[in-house]
Amino acid sequence: MSEHPAAYKIVYSLCSQEGVPFIYPTAFLVNLDAQERPAYIQASARLDTLSTYIPDFQIEIHAQLLQFCEELQPAAIEESLNRNKKKKETLTSLFGDTRISKTIQAVIDRRMTRFLQICKKHEVTICLNLKRQIKACDVALYFGQDELIPHLQFVKSQTGIQYSLHLLAQDEKISPSAHRVLILADQPSVILLDNHVFSVEGLNSAKIKPFLTKKSIFIPDRISKDYFSGFIKEVMGKAQIEAEGFQIQSYSSLQRVVLSFFFDFFKNRYLAEIMFHYGGATFASSEKSSRKNRIYFNEGGEIQIHEFCRNAEEEERYAEILQQLDSESDGHGRYCYGETVYSTLEWASRRARDLRNHFTLQFPDIDGREIIPESLTIRPDITFDGDWFDLQGLVEIGDLTFPLVQILPYIRNRNPFFPVEDGKWVIIPEEYFAIYEPVLSFAVQSSDTWRISKLHFPLLESQGFTWDAGESSHSENDQPLELSLLKAILRPYQEEGVKWLRTHRTQGLGACLADDMGLGKTLQTIAVLLDTKNQLQTSTTLPKAGVQLDLFGEVIQTGRTALAALVVVPASLVTNWRNECRKYAPSLQVLVYRGTDRKKVASSIPAYDIVLTTYQTAMADIQMLSKLVFTYLILDESQAIRNKNSQSFQKLLQIQSAHKISLSGTPIENSLADLWAQMEFINPSILGPYDFFRRNFQLPIEKEKDEEALRTLKTLLGPYILRRTKEQVARDLPPLTEEVRYVEMSEEQARIFQTEKSAARNHLLGINKQSGQYRFHVLSALMRLRQIANHPVLCEGEYAGDSGKFEEVKETILSITRADHKVLVFSSFVAHLNLYAEWMDSTGISYVMLTGAMSPAERDLSVKRFQEEDQVSVFLLSVKAGGTGLNLTAADYVLILDPWWNPFAEKQAIARAHRIGQSRNVFVLRFISAGTIEEKILSLQQRKSQLSDDLIEVEELSSLSDDELDDLLD
Repeated sequence: MSEHPAAYKIVYSLCSQEGVPFIYPTAFLVNLDAQERPAYIQASARLDTLSTYIPDFQIEIHAQLLQFCEELQPAAIEESLNRNKKKKETLTSLFGDTRISKTIQAVIDRRMTRFLQICKKHEVTICLNLKRQIKACDVALYFGQDELIPHLQFVKSQTGIQYSLHLLAQDEKISPSAHRVLILADQPSVILLDNHVFSVEGLNSAKIKPFLTKKSIFIPDRISKDYFSGFIKEVMGKAQIEAEGFQIQSYSSLQRVVLSFFFDFFKNRYLAEIMFHYGGATFASSEKSSRKNRIYFNEGGEIQIHEFCRNAEEEERYAEILQQLDSESDGHGRYCYGETVYSTLEWASRRARDLRNHFTLQFPDIDGREIIPESLTIRPDITFDGDWFDLQGLVEIGDLTFPLVQILPYIRNRNPFFPVEDGKWVIIPEEYFAIYEPVLSFAVQSSDTWRISKLHFPLLESQGFTWDAGESSHSENDQPLELSLLKAILRPYQEEGVKWLRTHRTQGLGACLADDMGLGKTLQTIAVLLDTKNQLQTSTTLPKAGVQLDLFGEVIQTGRTALAALVVVPASLVTNWRNECRKYAPSLQVLVYRGTDRKKVASSIPAYDIVLTTYQTAMADIQMLSKLVFTYLILDESQAIRNKNSQSFQKLLQIQSAHKISLSGTPIENSLADLWAQMEFINPSILGPYDFFRRNFQLPIEKEKDEEALRTLKTLLGPYILRRTKEQVARDLPPLTEEVRYVEMSEEQARIFQTEKSAARNHLLGINKQSGQYRFHVLSALMRLRQIANHPVLCEGEYAGDSGKFEEVKETILSITRADHKVLVFSSFVAHLNLYAEWMDSTGISYVMLTGAMSPAERDLSVKRFQEEDQVSVFLLSVKAGGTGLNLTAADYVLILDPWWNPFAEKQAIARAHRIGQSRNVFVLRFISAGTIEEKILSLQQRKSQLSDDLIEVEELSSLSDDELDDLLD
């Protein structure tokens, strides 16, 4: 990449060449001078190299312009015209053939006009005959804001008529012969007047050519009739005419008013214009001229002048009518409504009856379609049938009606044109796209029926649809909870959570309980299982449960109604769940299904109320578990299945259950893909196939910050995700104090860090960023730098020096333990924790550890000792193994030794101590080695913290991109 990537610009030059009868464009790359103006040519502009020089290169715009440059090159046109000829002809001879010259010129005119329109719209720099020794800014051209209006003047004398042509630019009358004028396009007429590009209204450029070298033309009497019969007939109504020496007859009676609609290319929308007809002359509301002259011949062959004068007072009355009907004036005599391409046409269709009382409506043909000004109204009739909503209703267009299903394909495909009859079409109002598009994204079409799953009812509700609720009602279940056997008093928000979960059960919908860490998701889940067990016991339609190893196997009755809920949890949480069940719901029969002896109890699984197992065990035994039918399938820390391609996700989807719940304080850790997988688990197909979700939600939200897509996603998922934060519902929690401590590295540590960083950057310069190895090498380099920021010995075993952070953390631990406090110490690196374990062994500080390598029994023992034994004051935990699910309220200090990419991992770690049951203030200390990668990770955390601390308020989503990784190494 260039050292100065912003010091270049693309400019286009209009070129002329001897023997070439037209002007053509060429593209160059130029540098910028000290004032950042385009300067000298550096190279020809090519699409495949421009991004190297210009980082913010607008590829779509310049791709079009470069294509026009290529097509309009004389050699390209000559080659195209000779393509099927055996004998090749030169461009001059081809243009000399009158049979094809007009056709060739028409094609060139269209392309050149389009090229100039794009340059004007996007403020692209164009020049005239740019050479290498000339600065581009010295020959830059500009675009005139308004069209030039041709003004013809005829002065009668005794022997003939003196005829002259001027061009009107606002109040200035320009004589072409007094200026440098180049013809850029003949029809429509586009000229270069000095250094400004103008289009000329209603006149082709050929009519201007005679006046490029002379001010006027004399027309003798003997040929005046033939001249005027041909010339004036063509330009009548397109130019202003001034006549002297003729008898003039005046007219000022307004005979007809037409509201006409046209497409404005630069505004990319249709606008309205009033056309005032005064007999032989028509004035547009955007015109400034107050009169027009027309030349006629009487029966005797004499020339007569008719002058048509505008009635300003009468015309103003029509302008006021439009504004009273809610249209807006652009200040130049044109009118519009709304902001979209067709909104002005939609407005005119809706107000057609009122408009016809005053105007003749002249709608445009669009791409060969005859558009008629008729209002379109949709009257939906949504019915609920089982698990589906049927989309029915009528479409009313004037006196005609159509079934709703006929218009739905047009809305789904975003086609705004709906056929009525006899080749006529109407515009579908934009409001119906806004209402129906989110719904139709998930609708299923079969023959003449469109249906949408009950899972997507939030989209219907949010768009204002109503239906007969009946069984489809999704309101809260107001019946009291049956929790007499629950050995706990629920807080109000917890009771609301249990009712919310029960409502989803009764409606056959999955639910994600995403309360903040430490607010009692486990307790709420146990409570809803108790309520469900009560419903099973009192049901007269459900038989007593028993052992059934597959859907068709013999049921062995147990004499009791078993709940049969399968709860899948991380290995570290099995004991916690078992203890919570025993403590809060001792009436429920709990089976812990894991370990080498689990096969012995497999046949008894259906006889238990709750079956606790781990993700690893569930995957290993999926063949057996998938044959059973559970009342509930519950995933705790459900982010474990966030990877849609993982074995855990693929296999757990095979387990059959009537109801599903996912529990997670962080349903989104890295990107929206995490959310898709978890929603697919609790409510299959709610977000569509992943490719659909990625195209319509993930990429628009993460990459383009599409607010409409974000609103739709929030609406769709809102009823299925319940999230309460500590600040909202647990105000009685003790305060949480957080502090970042910046620590200076030791001199030797800093030297090693800089050496490693420089070596990594130099190594990466030699690797292609597009290769699959680049990201791997970046991550490896970042890992080593993180370890050095902690302690160089982590990656250099022979290192004998010290570490600034290591010394600071040791002093902090000593201070905490001497004051009889307990502390959790988290690190991403187990080897880092081992350094502190060795130090505490030597100093006599009592501690326990928890890492991923420990067995479940060892983990349980570590937790038990820390919580219950006063002398154990330090708990060393790896972020991955100890960041979720654990209840460690014995600690009132949390030390984060190194920041991780994902801020939610740290939040989970902090929540081990700051949760319901904690009675003391909790202090969190983060240790950051100053001037290292850790500072940038902290900044990255702040950006990523918007990911989804609250799913209902998702504002910014981004994965750890290649650019973010590169930035960490800068």
